[in-house]
Amino acid sequence: MHQRSNRFFAGRGFPPVSRRALLALSASAMVAPSLWAQAYPWKPIQMIIPTPPGSGADTLARLLSDPLRDRLGQPLVIESKSGASGTIAAAFVAAAPADGHSLLLTYGVQALAPIAYPKLPYRPFADFAPVAQVPAGLNARTLDEFISLARSSNGKFNYASTGKGAQNQLLAESLNIDAGTGLVHIPYKGGGPAIQAVVTGDAQIYFSSYSGVKGLTEAGKLRIICTTAQSRLPELPDVQTVREAGYPGLETYDWFGVLAPATTPRSTVASLHRALAEVAQDPQLRSRLADLGYETVQGSSEDFGKLIRDENARWAARAKQANIKFDE
Repeated sequence: MHQRSNRFFAGRGFPPVSRRALLALSASAMVAPSLWAQAYPWKPIQMIIPTPPGSGADTLARLLSDPLRDRLGQPLVIESKSGASGTIAAAFVAAAPADGHSLLLTYGVQALAPIAYPKLPYRPFADFAPVAQVPAGLNARTLDEFISLARSSNGKFNYASTGKGAQNQLLAESLNIDAGTGLVHIPYKGGGPAIQAVVTGDAQIYFSSYSGVKGLTEAGKLRIICTTAQSRLPELPDVQTVREAGYPGLETYDWFGVLAPATTPRSTVASLHRALAEVAQDPQLRSRLADLGYETVQGSSEDFGKLIRDENARWAARAKQANIKFDE
């Protein structure tokens, strides 16, 4: 089940734009099923998230918890291992027993981490293989108006990010390249502090998900000025896309995905794939995800694997173009 997510530009006094997310389950099948005599699953399933409790990944994991328990017959235990742009959580799951009982609910950082961290303690592609996808203070109301203000600030406008190698950093640097905005990077430890920095005026813009800032948007503390989606969002019909604004290079979406250790048996992968496909069709879950700005899209494991590799190649090229030195 895919959850497409549209990124938005948010600034003080203007709400951020939402991104929909993809949720994908990944695992490869390189161990003979005969090694696993017990019917899967035979114990609680541990789902590791790379972000703090209360984050988008945590919310999604909890939404999946009951439907997956009903279909697999075992509870889902959610554990946060945040830090280092998701690499701590990924390394933990990569080293876990490949029996389908340790899963990673991750997001775009799976493709971006190798760019920021060349020497990872795991192989970002070989150790995970896809199986199934699941789920107002500034006077600027458009992207063009914000760009004009940023240019005239003479380098005094800041952008917030969730840290080194985050997609929101690469998007902001892409805006610097394409529009000559001269935005200065201020990294924060997580989306919450980054969003608050925009609310308080310490930063003027942040690329965020709509679900993460919906409340602040409705309260008038942020304003959405643009979305990186391919088309305007149903929730925000008056907000232009980056392509409409003349910056197609910023077009992107966020995604979430579930990964398992690479040698997870084929039979286990098939069970997880089937369960997630069923969960993706649950009307109640789809409705709750839609309320958060998520869209579920069916896709194969091959589709998900290609997505991760394509995203890695795209943003690695963009980081080189922006001359971002992650080792500094």
